Amino acid sequence: MTITKEWKRKPISYHLSTIGIKDVFCTEPVVQTVPEILCSKGTNEEETLEFTGAIKVNPEDFVVREIGGKARLDNLKDDSQVSRSRAIANLTDANTLPPENDSGEHEKANIRNEANHDKPFVNNLDSQTKPVQSLPLISASTAEEVVQLILIRACTFRADDGIHFVEKLKNLSEEAASDLKHVDNSSSNKNEEHFIIVPPIIDEVIISLDGTDTSSSASSHGVRNRGTFHRTLKLAFPLLKSSTLSAEESLLEAKLARTAKEQCENNDDDDNNDDGDTLRYLKVEKDCAFQCLVPHLLFPERDLPSLYRFRNNGCTVFTSGKNRNNSGRKVHGKKRKHESESITDKEANNTASNNMDTHKDKEKGSTFEKEQILLYLKPTVERKDRKEIHYLISQCYRDFETSTKGDVRYHEEGEADNRGADGTTTAITVQWSRRAQDAALKRKNKMNKKAQSPHTNPNANTNNNTLCVVKKRRQEHLSLINHLVAGLKCRQSDIGLAGIKDTQAVTYQYCTLRNISPSRARNANAYLKQRNIELGNFQRVSFSLNQGDSQGNNFEIIVRDMKRVETKTDENGVAYERFIPCQRSHVAAMADRVRESGFVNFFGEQRIGEAGPESEVGTRSSDIGRLMLHGDFSGAIDLLMKGRNKRRGGDFIENEEARKMRNLYITSNGNVDLTLSAFPRGNGLARERTVLQGLKRYGKDKPLDALKCLNFNVRMFWINAYQSLIWNKMASERMHRLGAAPAIGDLFMDSNNEIEVVTKANLDNVELLQIVLPLPGYRTRYPENVIGDLYDKAMEQDGVKFVQDAVSEATAKGSYRPLIVSCDDLTWEEVASDQGSTTQTLTSDDDVDNNDAVNDIKFHFSLRSGSYATMCLREIMSSTLAR
Repeated sequence: MTITKEWKRKPISYHLSTIGIKDVFCTEPVVQTVPEILCSKGTNEEETLEFTGAIKVNPEDFVVREIGGKARLDNLKDDSQVSRSRAIANLTDANTLPPENDSGEHEKANIRNEANHDKPFVNNLDSQTKPVQSLPLISASTAEEVVQLILIRACTFRADDGIHFVEKLKNLSEEAASDLKHVDNSSSNKNEEHFIIVPPIIDEVIISLDGTDTSSSASSHGVRNRGTFHRTLKLAFPLLKSSTLSAEESLLEAKLARTAKEQCENNDDDDNNDDGDTLRYLKVEKDCAFQCLVPHLLFPERDLPSLYRFRNNGCTVFTSGKNRNNSGRKVHGKKRKHESESITDKEANNTASNNMDTHKDKEKGSTFEKEQILLYLKPTVERKDRKEIHYLISQCYRDFETSTKGDVRYHEEGEADNRGADGTTTAITVQWSRRAQDAALKRKNKMNKKAQSPHTNPNANTNNNTLCVVKKRRQEHLSLINHLVAGLKCRQSDIGLAGIKDTQAVTYQYCTLRNISPSRARNANAYLKQRNIELGNFQRVSFSLNQGDSQGNNFEIIVRDMKRVETKTDENGVAYERFIPCQRSHVAAMADRVRESGFVNFFGEQRIGEAGPESEVGTRSSDIGRLMLHGDFSGAIDLLMKGRNKRRGGDFIENEEARKMRNLYITSNGNVDLTLSAFPRGNGLARERTVLQGLKRYGKDKPLDALKCLNFNVRMFWINAYQSLIWNKMASERMHRLGAAPAIGDLFMDSNNEIEVVTKANLDNVELLQIVLPLPGYRTRYPENVIGDLYDKAMEQDGVKFVQDAVSEATAKGSYRPLIVSCDDLTWEEVASDQGSTTQTLTSDDDVDNNDAVNDIKFHFSLRSGSYATMCLREIMSSTLAR
């Protein structure tokens, strides 16, 4: 490339401020002068700050390797250097299988999420705790007795308080039952609390139903009795449900309990100590899963408790009998179409107290006890409304299947009838779906097989999962999952990944495969390699990876065709720029400042969307997220189908076939069948295809159900993109208004991983790296200075509110993100120019010593999980544009 003297107008339309990033840096860029011979005529020298270059010219120019948890460095017994290299994901062996007796325990400690040091941690029992085997076992004959015994004998309060809690549960259950009599009754007492907070449950004794301890959990802090409480509560009180509070919520409840205890004047010395800091509290509340059915039912106070009880008892399997054969499967499928013909009602069980019909499937080889519930509809419910009732039940509990049964008598002959003309009505039959029956049978067979095994050890590590490293080249995250599902012939839920990696790159990350052997994973490489994916470094483990279960990423990034940017502004304020050779000394100075001070932890374009005007770049992920937060799911799908437009160079992102498909969706007013028929071949556009198939299944009037066909993490990605845009805007304002130092009113994370506010008293003790900004949500705390006010203003301008009671696709809890992150291992080296890259040469009339010029540089550095390498490069290059 020949360096010319031509000035070009600065492309301000692609300024990073379009994704919330202003001209702010952690430290001021290093100012160096341009050699005189390279300056504009008529000037001796001009200053320049920015340098630029091309990244991701080839996927091999951007290599990402996932970093496991910190504990893996402490648990590996190899040489320290070997241990550190193994802490970073790398595919070195795609053929060797682990030995059959490989326990994989060290890998469990290596890869499990060690990033929990950013969250409040709940400790285990102290060393004084008795092992589970030595604990006494107390049995009860009914579920209600079990609940009472746990509250009286296994909670961290006195027995008298336990009796009081039993009464509160009964009262809450009676209140829930009364809510079923009238539609609006549940909202009559809005000032009352409709839940109960139960103090932590411990394992000083083991309490079980009928003398059997069904819990498979290891000895832990109340895990067995807590699990028993959850299971038996819904059997004893069908209209109630229970849940375990999070660590943060439990800590808050513990603080409230201690405050209340300190206010009491008379406390017995023999009271149990409050272990709220180390145990989980429980929450019991009304179960309103089927509350939406009340307006349609003739006897809601009778039928709904039976429905709750039917669900809570689970799908029943006979202890004797053989597995169903293929012929049984076909007959069952036929019977489903004519359900009213295959159900034999037992009138003895069709009573007001228990509206459950039970019969045995007469099909040979069947092992199931067929059960059904009849929900009597009001005679005024029309046929067209029954479809909506079927849909409501399927949404309340997906393991149910329903059918309609006509002319059902709802009272005895001769009984007074004031509800219908002839004493009959239509009923909805509810029974377990085939999928639920298959799952119940599988669990039963697994338990029988485990019980019959002479080597069964409840504390043994099964290690049924495979841990491996997956390498991908130029593959998007969802496409990767789809290829793994096809190659391994498994479900999406069987694949565990800790994070989303770059598409235009070569990436290495850890992956767990549930109930898949290493040999099966290795055999899948024949299919996966054709799609630029490979599995290797196999280990047997007993755990699964989840989103966020990584410590960070290691990067090797080559920046090609590096150039210094010289700028000038004319008398009208218009900015112009030109490129000149980049010097090693300037790169070194800019890299040193980032290594010493870190960089602003902005979210990159991969999360929010490409910088630039909407008319050119098209739809951003944050735009879809904003509409989802409005509850406008149809609009969100329309934006998804509109898609992105052009790259910054002016080229279209997608091929002509994909663009025609998107245009067809717009011009046909969202015709689903027509658009699906025009979809490009292959596995691309996986999100769009899945959503359209959802619209075809559920109808255009149920866009949320169509979106739910996508993986939960994919749906939440768009919500997170909007949160990230707000965070970027607030981080820019924070750095611009308050500078690179702690300020009063800022939020910071203390040594206990708790969020506190910077005050005059602690200002001198807070470091810049401790400052955090919230990603907005209904559980986050906002800065108590001007930045907090800007949060409110920004979300009010977008019309966004985070409401806890909204569906998960229209809200978010929120979290906290460090304002500044360190990059103290940053290094760089010059590399040979790629054949496809250009080289910088001077024109013949520029006689300059070019020995200090550099063209291609490789940067090495590691970042914590969630931080973006492109934002680190932005700080190094002092770039304000998305070039």
